[in-house]
Amino acid sequence: MIFQFKHEEFINMMDQYSFKCSKRTIPANTILNDLASENKEDLILLKTGVIAGYIDFDNNKIYSLFNDNFFMGYYTIFEENPFVLTYKTLTESDILLYNKKDVEYSLSLFPENFGFQYTIMKTIARHGYYKSLLQYQNKKNQLAFALETLVKLLDTQIVDGLATLPKVISTTIIENYCTLSRAFFYAQLKELKDAGIISKVQSKLQINMHALNAKNDITR
Repeated sequence: MIFQFKHEEFINMMDQYSFKCSKRTIPANTILNDLASENKEDLILLKTGVIAGYIDFDNNKIYSLFNDNFFMGYYTIFEENPFVLTYKTLTESDILLYNKKDVEYSLSLFPENFGFQYTIMKTIARHGYYKSLLQYQNKKNQLAFALETLVKLLDTQIVDGLATLPKVISTTIIENYCTLSRAFFYAQLKELKDAGIISKVQSKLQINMHALNAKNDITR
């Protein structure tokens, strides 16, 4: 049976094989690409925190948002290409650096670990999948779909039909994730606020998922 990848299980597995890792705590608003360039033999596992992957950093265009369980640059196991994205921590983040050969060894030689390989790749692929869906959404409903997507990508817990995004996920971050013009984005944001779909509670954006899903179901 395929199990859901969790970094705790992966860390325990690597510890069982006595594979060492380097632990770092990275401040918020830090670009991680330099760290990756300085440690080309390692993979970076995000243990805690939220990072943004920018497809166009100079113009604040966010490809996706990542939280714990994400392996940054996992594809570099297969080929040594520079990162396509610019990764920036949005919160203080704990990361682990594992040697690529150790990761490859542990995931390829032991059948009991094959589930990790599947779910790591699935975690990476879903960001591209949801971004593709977002690109082809009707522009009039793109913000609503983006909110639904971010709830899924950030594994946001839904309590009594309400999803509360991390404080760091501001309207500016969401705007940079969408592909809308500024005017169109804020027009849709006002519409969602007026409909009671999104509100701010204790400096965090809270989403009424029942109302949001009902709205999105009409335009799927």
